[in-house]
Amino acid sequence: MERLSEKIQIDAASLLQTIDRLEKYIESLKEIIGQLSERLMEVRAAIDGIKRVQEGGFGELMVSIDKHGNSLIRIKGEVEGKAIVHLGLGVYAENGFADAIKILEGREELIRSEIDRVSRELEQRTKEYERLQGLVYSLAAQK
Repeated sequence: MERLSEKIQIDAASLLQTIDRLEKYIESLKEIIGQLSERLMEVRAAIDGIKRVQEGGFGELMVSIDKHGNSLIRIKGEVEGKAIVHLGLGVYAENGFADAIKILEGREELIRSEIDRVSRELEQRTKEYERLQGLVYSLAAQK
């Protein structure tokens, strides 16, 4: 019986380019996960803040004027029972606390599912990258 051996021609430059593109894609996926995680924390902080205001568990309120807390303002007095929530595309809506929390919890769930989706993609691409790296190492060892 005759043994058939199959040889596969691999263009090394093309393989290395593929690995490089995959490496960059993996890095971008990691950045996306980081950005989504930051958004998730911000939404969670907004939900917690609204709940705290709703419960009335404060004497005064410190509010950050900017994202990084470079400037804060102190608010004393009664807080109206409504919150203004960003709905997307520059649209804001004034809602009761309960509705605002529901909107933000929905956003939180969407962000979590997006993190899960991107994490699965990252896992798949990382496995693909490792397989290609293994192929390169085995080819280098044969020479």
